[in-house]
Amino acid sequence: MNPLFSVTEQITITGACGAGKGSAGSVTASLLGFAFVSLGDIFRNVARERGCRDIAELHDMAKTDPSIDTAIDKHTQLYGEEKNRFVYDARLGWYWMRQSFKVFLDCSDEERFRRIAQRENKMVEIVRAETLSREEKMREQYLRLYQIDDFMRRDERRFDLIIDTTERSPHEVAQDIVYAFTRRII
Repeated sequence: MNPLFSVTEQITITGACGAGKGSAGSVTASLLGFAFVSLGDIFRNVARERGCRDIAELHDMAKTDPSIDTAIDKHTQLYGEEKNRFVYDARLGWYWMRQSFKVFLDCSDEERFRRIAQRENKMVEIVRAETLSREEKMREQYLRLYQIDDFMRRDERRFDLIIDTTERSPHEVAQDIVYAFTRRII
C-alpha cells in the first residue's frame, strides 16, 4: 500500500459463488463513496476477449495456461498496493491484500444456487452442477498455484467480519459491513 495512506480504506469481500459478493460489495462501495472492483467482471471480460463461452471455459484454459491466473492475481495485488478507498470482490482478495478489511460472505448452498439460477435464467439443478464443478476447478487451481486448499473456509482468524447472507438483502449486508468497517477505523 502507498505509504501516504494513513488509514487503510480497503475492503475485500470473498465467499462462494452466489453468496452476494458483487451485490453487497457494490452497495457497500456506494454507501462509503468508494470505488467497486469485481474480479468476476474482470474474469468475464478476459473470457470474452479469449473467445470463451463462459468463465468455466476460461478456468479450463487456465489449467494449461497459468499466466491467466497469475496475471489477474498480480493485478489484484498491485491494485491493493497502489489504491485506497475501494471495495474489491475477489475470492483471494484476503490473500493478496492482507492490509484490507477482510469480509467473508457465507450462504447456504440452496440459496446460492437459487440466486445464480435466477440471475442467469437457468434451472437450479444445472446451476448446482456447474457451480460445484467451477468451485472444484478453482480449488484445484489455487492449490496448484498458491498451495491454498481452503479458500472458501469460514475462518475467524483470516477474516475481520463474517456474515451469513442466506436470509439477508444486499443492502442489509452492506450496512453491516459499513458499520463494522467504520468502527474499525474510528
